[in-house]
Amino acid sequence: MNEITTGLLFAIPGLLPWLLFPAAQKNRDRPGSLGLLVIIPSVSVYAIAFAVRTVTTTPWLWYGATNIGLAAIAGGTIGWFLLATEYTGYIDRPRRVLGGLSILLFVDQILAWTNPLHHQYYGPVSSVSLPTTGIAPVGGVLVTRYRSVSACVRWYTCLSC
Repeated sequence: MNEITTGLLFAIPGLLPWLLFPAAQKNRDRPGSLGLLVIIPSVSVYAIAFAVRTVTTTPWLWYGATNIGLAAIAGGTIGWFLLATEYTGYIDRPRRVLGGLSILLFVDQILAWTNPLHHQYYGPVSSVSLPTTGIAPVGGVLVTRYRSVSACVRWYTCLSC
């Protein structure tokens, strides 16, 4: 299998969540629908960004796809939190919570894209991530903290249901 076929195999499942979008859009007044409306594009964008990361050998494209993929992970975490807390009745106004949590998403992306200035988001360079040639970063201090907080939020929402 060549790299393009592999990339398509990773990207095509990213289109499947969009089949749920019309139903979630139609039932916006039901608890959990806003979280689902955030999760659907996040899952789709992550699958496509992962496909790009898999097939690229260009470092700048790899960085861009990685940063977009990290934004999708953050969006999925926010969506999952909104879905669980709205469905269980912990929050009454999920749109306000979404606005507040979106600020974290923007701060995360600012730190990711400005990494050459502070080198805290991505750590040292390693050569194990790209499929053929090139270099790719390993997670730095901020990525480790981000992953830990994201995992805690997911576990909390799973246990609160």
